[in-house]
Amino acid sequence: MNSFTIVNLWKKQNRFLWAALASAVLFKFKRIITVLSVKEVTGDKCYTYLEKKLKKK
Repeated sequence: MNSFTIVNLWKKQNRFLWAALASAVLFKFKRIITVLSVKEVTGDKCYTYLEKKLKKK
């Protein structure tokens, strides 16, 4: 897909794209929450980093 096609899709299906974007963000956010829950069990530094990053926002 070239950028012109993406622009046309954006104009035609703006609501659909926003819905897809929102669901993708929510999915990632759910994954981060899951990762934070796993952190409590593992105590991994990587998960602690994600938690700090999340708290900054």
